[in-house]
Amino acid sequence: MNKILLIFISISFVGNISAVEKVTIEDRLINIEKDIAVLKEGQKALNQRIDDMNANLGKRIDDTNKRIDDLHDLMLWGFGILFVMMIALFGYIVWDRRTASSPVVKKTAELEKMHSLILNALKKYAQKEPKLAEAMKSFGLL
Repeated sequence: MNKILLIFISISFVGNISAVEKVTIEDRLINIEKDIAVLKEGQKALNQRIDDMNANLGKRIDDTNKRIDDLHDLMLWGFGILFVMMIALFGYIVWDRRTASSPVVKKTAELEKMHSLILNALKKYAQKEPKLAEAMKSFGLL
């Protein structure tokens, strides 16, 4: 039984050796060339994917730069409008104060003129009436 087993193992080993020897160098070169061709195709596909990613990244960077420029312009417009509104408000305040104070200035001028006329009339009348002159002296009007 051991002999049969030994014979069977030797036949299978010899069969394996002959199968290994049947692969020639030319077959190996053909397989290597096929492998190189597959690797080159894979490398071309990989290079194409990298180029596509670079193009996509460049597009995204351009879009981001455009958005930043748009935000910059928006901020400039916003601040410009804000400053114009502040200047307009300041102008309105100055205009409102002038228009509100001009009637007061006119009325004050009228009252001062009236006051001086009344004071002059009282002084003239005080020259004829001694009691009025005495009262005006006591208040410091003469």
